Formats: sequence, C-alpha cells, structure tokens
Amino acid sequence: MKNFNGTKGEWTAHLNVLDSDVNSVLFDFGTICTIDRNIGLNKKDADANIKIIASAPDMLQALISLENENNSIPKPIWDKVQNAIEKALG
Repeated sequence: MKNFNGTKGEWTAHLNVLDSDVNSVLFDFGTICTIDRNIGLNKKDADANIKIIASAPDMLQALISLENENNSIPKPIWDKVQNAIEKALG
C-alpha cells in the first residue's frame, strides 16, 4: 500500500502570520513551509498557494483511497489519479 512519508500531523494554513507578508503551513511541532509575498506574489496567489500546500496530505490520502477502490473509474480520471499519486510519492 502507498503511504505519505512526509511530516505527520495536521497541516494548517496560516495566512499573513504576525501581520507580515509571509504565509506558513504549520503542523503540531513546527513549520512545514513558508511563502514570502515579497518575491512578487500578490496576496490572493500567496493565500491560494499556502492553502493548497496545507491540504496536500489530505488530497493525497483521498487519491490513494480512490485508487484502492478502482471499480468504475473512467480511464482518463484513473490516469490523472495515478499521475498525481506518482508526482507526490515518486
């Protein structure tokens, strides 16, 4: 069975931490990553990026679950599921 081997725990998006231009993805014991808007990102893009990063482990688990239930998934969707899992775990 495929599993996510990254940082365990709940990943949470924190937007504009301490009123700065930095967004962060945090977990129980620290920081997963940060996005600094000073590199040319607008607030909308920086906020969207940090939210997608924070949801990555949950989305990966959903895709793995979907892959394990491959009963009636149309081929184009099946290919996308497998490609996304491979991109995350490969």
